[in-house]
Amino acid sequence: AVAAAVLFVAGAAVAGWPFQIEDGRYEERLRLSKIFMNQREPDAAAAELEQALTLRPGDPTTEFHLGMAQISAGRAAEGLGHLRRAVEAGVPIPGARYALANAMLTIGDRDGAVALLRTYSPAPEDTADSCFQVAQLALRAGAPLVADRYLQRALQLRPGWPEALQLLQ
Repeated sequence: AVAAAVLFVAGAAVAGWPFQIEDGRYEERLRLSKIFMNQREPDAAAAELEQALTLRPGDPTTEFHLGMAQISAGRAAEGLGHLRRAVEAGVPIPGARYALANAMLTIGDRDGAVALLRTYSPAPEDTADSCFQVAQLALRAGAPLVADRYLQRALQLRPGWPEALQLLQ
């Protein structure tokens, strides 16, 4: 009776344990989405990423890639929502927050892009090249003070850089 009770309790504990055995479906969806994006088939990539997101709801990396695929597929409103959620969740993709601002600018939300860019400062992991690109984005959006901040950082990282100096002028 004691052995049966121990087995029953152990079985109940295992049955209620919140674990998930990876079966490879999520990774397969990601792999297929990359193939489709490389083949310039963003609709197919988005479909795979939507399925991946059902397997791992709320995953910031999947949200980010789905947003980018949807924007590439001409579904900017949907894509922007996924990008926002990914950035707000702190997606570990360098430049993700800049991609969000660029996407906003691309779909015509200049005011939103400028407001977002004004909240940004160069991150420690930003390179001279990435700072230069953000400065260009900020200038296109109409945020010269943000551009100045990023150009100054680019010049700290690469002193005397002619392109950055020229853009700063």
